[in-house]
Amino acid sequence: MVELVLSDDRQHASDLLPALQRLVEVLGARPREARLVVVGTGPGSYTGLRVAIATALGLSRASQAAALGIPSGEAVCLELCADGESCTLALDARSGGTTLATYRRRGAQVEVVSAPEWVPIAEAARRLPVEGMLVVDATVPDLCGLDAAQRARCLPMRPPRAGHLLRLGLARHAAGASTPLDELAPLYLRDFEPSVRKR
Repeated sequence: MVELVLSDDRQHASDLLPALQRLVEVLGARPREARLVVVGTGPGSYTGLRVAIATALGLSRASQAAALGIPSGEAVCLELCADGESCTLALDARSGGTTLATYRRRGAQVEVVSAPEWVPIAEAARRLPVEGMLVVDATVPDLCGLDAAQRARCLPMRPPRAGHLLRLGLARHAAGASTPLDELAPLYLRDFEPSVRKR
């Protein structure tokens, strides 16, 4: 498996396709030979998810490959949790809310214990499970007023690795799963609310 991590300080919208082209060249393959396109569906950056999904759709249609969308938190769980362990993602969703989701690793697969949902900041701390690791944005412990015991269980959130998305995707595709192209979409928990810059 070959994986390329894009730098955080670059524009992924312009870097993604050249990076994919480099990976194809390293593998000695051609894009039209793809048989499966796996993409993380979020929750995450509004623009970043749209770029990722649009790219996945284009690649899938051009190569006539199957597509599979996987919520990003599932790949994070696969990376961080040992078999039987659980993790809860608590992410700053802005606009007065947090995104909460809980997953448990089951061997090479991930079980959704609690699907991603938008939760008001005032409710987030009491909605967290009493066991398992907490994977959080840097702002969440203070924003949500986590207590000392909760903070001791926290790990910093990081983007899901492509390799873990691919591992989940390959296993699910082998079991017959795929996502119809007209249903491949970012996992948005609330409608997009544009902000107006004050002058």
